[in-house]
Amino acid sequence: MLGGHQWRYAGFCLILNK
Repeated sequence: MLGGHQWRYAGFCLILNK
């Protein structure tokens, strides 16, 4: 369950970081 959300959260963080 967390694994599926982990990649999604990572993508969001990347966008915010960029």
